[in-house]
Amino acid sequence: MSVKSASRGRPPAGADRFVGREEELDRIITLLTRRARLLTLLGSGGVGKTRLAAEVVVRNRRARGPKVYWAGLASIPEGSADTVIADFVTYTVAGADQAGATWNALRSVLAGDGAGRTQRTILVLDNCEHLAEAAGRLVGRLLDEVPELTIMATSRKPVGYADEHRIVVPPLSDDEALDLFRARSALTGHPVAESDTGTAAAICRRLDNHPLHIRLAAARLTRTPLSGVRAELTGEPGDDGRLAWVDHQAADSDVRHQGVRDVIEWSYRLCSDEQRLLLDRMAVFASVADTSLDAIAGTARPGVELDAIIAVCGDKPAIGDSGTGPLPAERVEQVLWDLVDQSLVTAHMTSTVARYSLVESVRVYAARQLDRRRAAVGTEESVLMARRHVEYFRDEIARAATHWSKDQGEALRGWARDVWSDIVTAVLRCETVPGMTAAGLEMCAHLLRARLTSVGGGFRAVRVLAARALYRAWDVGADLPDDFLLSIGASIVQRAVWQGDRAEADRVLADCVARCGLDPDAHRTWKDTPGADLGLPPAVEMAWGTVLFSRADPQAVEVLCRATRKYARAAGAEGDTVHCALITGLVAGFLGSREQAVTLAEQGRAHAGASGVESALAWADLADSVVQTKYGDPLAALRHERAALQRFVDGGDACAASWAVHLRAWTLARTISDAADPNDPAVLAAAVEAAQLLGGASVQRSCLGVELSGIRPIQSEVAGTVRIVRGVLGRSRHRAATQRGATLRPELNEVHDFALGRLTVAQSLHRSQRREGLWTLLTPAEREVAVLAAEGWSNSAVATRRGTSIRTVESQMLAIFTKLGISARGHIANHIPTLS
Repeated sequence: MSVKSASRGRPPAGADRFVGREEELDRIITLLTRRARLLTLLGSGGVGKTRLAAEVVVRNRRARGPKVYWAGLASIPEGSADTVIADFVTYTVAGADQAGATWNALRSVLAGDGAGRTQRTILVLDNCEHLAEAAGRLVGRLLDEVPELTIMATSRKPVGYADEHRIVVPPLSDDEALDLFRARSALTGHPVAESDTGTAAAICRRLDNHPLHIRLAAARLTRTPLSGVRAELTGEPGDDGRLAWVDHQAADSDVRHQGVRDVIEWSYRLCSDEQRLLLDRMAVFASVADTSLDAIAGTARPGVELDAIIAVCGDKPAIGDSGTGPLPAERVEQVLWDLVDQSLVTAHMTSTVARYSLVESVRVYAARQLDRRRAAVGTEESVLMARRHVEYFRDEIARAATHWSKDQGEALRGWARDVWSDIVTAVLRCETVPGMTAAGLEMCAHLLRARLTSVGGGFRAVRVLAARALYRAWDVGADLPDDFLLSIGASIVQRAVWQGDRAEADRVLADCVARCGLDPDAHRTWKDTPGADLGLPPAVEMAWGTVLFSRADPQAVEVLCRATRKYARAAGAEGDTVHCALITGLVAGFLGSREQAVTLAEQGRAHAGASGVESALAWADLADSVVQTKYGDPLAALRHERAALQRFVDGGDACAASWAVHLRAWTLARTISDAADPNDPAVLAAAVEAAQLLGGASVQRSCLGVELSGIRPIQSEVAGTVRIVRGVLGRSRHRAATQRGATLRPELNEVHDFALGRLTVAQSLHRSQRREGLWTLLTPAEREVAVLAAEGWSNSAVATRRGTSIRTVESQMLAIFTKLGISARGHIANHIPTLS
C-alpha cells in the first residue's frame, strides 16, 4: 500500500485505508507489550511493511503507549559509513546537527523524558535493507546503551541482531487484495463494475495479491481497460507487460516504488553475483500462478524442493574436468537462503518439508535477466536451464513410473501433485527448446504408465499433454522410432475412449493408421474391414479394438485377439501381451458369444496368473465377473468384483476401481432380475445398494473425468440397471437412494469402502455430521491452532505465528485432541469441515 512521505521523525501518512494485516498487528502489538527489544518487519518491496509499521504507531498513539520516533533510511546512500547513518537518525529524531554531539543527543532523546527520568521509547527504522551491516551495528549499539528502547525495523532482509523477532509481512488475502484494487480503481475514475469482479480478482491473483503491484495495476486503468490490464499479465517473459508499469501521477511515491521494475531492481542490485545468478536460474521453474493449459493444470502446490533447485540450478564438474561453473551445486542451499532472507524467494515451510518459489513478478524479471546471460559453454543460459529443467523432471517421472507400487503409490502421487505445474511446463517447453522433442514424448510415455488420475487435471490432463507432444513430433519429423510414436498414439486413443471423447479417439486413430505405411487401397478401406489383417502394429490394433468396443461393435473381439497375437510375437512385449489379453477377455464378455467370453476370460486369467502382477489379476477378476454375470453365477461375480476392487484400491488405480464399482451395480441388478419374489427384503436391499453405488459412482466419474457416454456397452448395462432398480424401488425411493449414494466422498475412498462392504451410507453421513459437530466444540482460537497444525505447523511455529507461548499452544493442542477424540495430529484434517 502506498504511503505519503514522512515529516521529520514522524511516520508517513497512509494514502489508502488500512486493509487487513490483523494477524501481523496482533503479533507486533503483543511483542511490543512484552517489551521485545527488536522487531523486524520483513517482506518484498511494496508489500506494505512501512504501512504496517505506521498503523502500529497510530494504534500505539491511540492507546497512549510509549513515545515513538520514526527515521526513514531510504535516502541514505548504500555503503554509507556508520557515523553518517547515526548522524542522519539523530537529526531525524532529535534535530541535533552539532558534529561530535550527535550520538549523545540521540541516546539522550531515546532514553529520557527531558527531566532526567528514563522512559520506554520505540524507534522505527524504515528501509534498512541497503545499509546491511551498518544498520545492524547501529541497532546493536542503541539497544546496548538504551535499556528501555524497542526498535522496530522494516527491511527486505533481517537486521541480524541476536534477539531479533522477525515478522514476515505477506501479500494480502484474496478478499483484501480485491478491496484494495476496487478502492484504487475508484480513485482513477474507473471503478470496477460488479460484472467485472472476476477479472479484477484474476488480476490480483496474477500479481500475487501484492499491494504495490495492485496499486500500479489500478493506475493503468487511466490508459487501458480492465480486460487490457488482465491481458498484459501473461506470466511469460516475452510478452508480460507488468515491468513497464509506472505510476507517474503518484508525486508522493518513493522513487523505488514508482514501477514494478523499480521495486525488484532495488533488491536485485543489493544481491551478490551468485545470488543474482541463482535468482535468474530459478525463473526456469513454473510460476506459482501459472495458468498455462488452465483446463488441465489442476491445483499444484507452490514451489519446488531444494533437491530440484540444486539439480537444475547448481553447476557440477564436467566429466574429466576438475572445475565447476559459476554456481557450484554445494553453494546453492546457502545462496538460496540468502535470497529468502532478502525477500526475493518465498519459502513455504511445514514441519516436514520446505518448498521455494518466486512470485510471478519476480519470476518475469528474473527470466528476462536470464535471457541476457550467456552460459560458459557458449550457449544461452536460458536454453541451458531449460534443458536441465526438462531432463530433471523427465528422470523423476521415469522413476515414479518405474517404482509405482502399493507401498509407494501415495507418496509418488503426492510428489506428482506438488510438481504438477513443473511437469506441465517441462512437457510444453520441449516444443520450443531445440533437440528436446524426444524428451517431451518420453515424459508423456512415463505419465501414461503412471497412475496419476487424481493428480492435476488427472486422466484428461495426461492425454492432452501427450497429444500435444505427439503431434509436435509428427509435425517436425522427429527422429524417433515409429513403434514408440504409435504406442503413445494408441494410449491416447484408449484414454479418449474412456473419457467419452469419440471425436478425439477417431482422429488420433486415423492419424496413427495413416503413418503405418498401408497401400492406398488398404488405407482407404481399413475402417470397413476390421476382420482383415492389414499389417498394423499391435498397439494400433489394440486402439482400434478399443474404439470398436466403445461403439458396441462385436468385431472388436477379433481385432483385439489379433493384437494379442501380435504382441505375443514381439520381442520384449510380455507386459503388453498380458494387458491386451485381459482387455480382450473383458470385451468378449460384453460383446462376444458365450464360448468366446468363457474361452478368452480363461486365457486372460492364465496370462495374469503367469505374470503374478496384482493389477493383472484384478483385470482377470473383472473379466470373470462379466462372464459369471451374463452366463453363470451372479453371486460368484460379486465376489470377483470385490476381489478386483480391493486389488485396484491397493494399487492406487482409481479409474479401474471405478469400473469395478459399476460392474457390481450391474451384477446386483442381475440378481434382482433372477429373484422369484421382487418384494423379498434381500431383493430390496440389493436394489438400494445398486442405486447407491451408481450415485456414488457418478460423483467418482466426475472427479476422474471419465464419461460413460463414450462406451456404449457399459452405458447400456448401466441404463438397464437403473430400469431394473427403479422398477423395484419406484421412482421416489430410487431417486432418494441415488442421492444418498452421491453423498459418499471419493476423496476419502468412501465409494470404494461402500462397495467393499466396509462402510454404509448411513455411517458416512454420521461420520460427516459427527466431525462437523465435534468441530463446533472448539473455541475460535483452538480452531485456528487446529488448522495450522493440520497444515503441518509445529507447536513452536504456531506459537510464533500467533504471538503466543509454546505452553499455550500445547494446552490448546491437548484440548483439541480431547474434544475431537483423536490421538494424532494427522487426524485433525478429517474434522475440519473445509478440509474433510
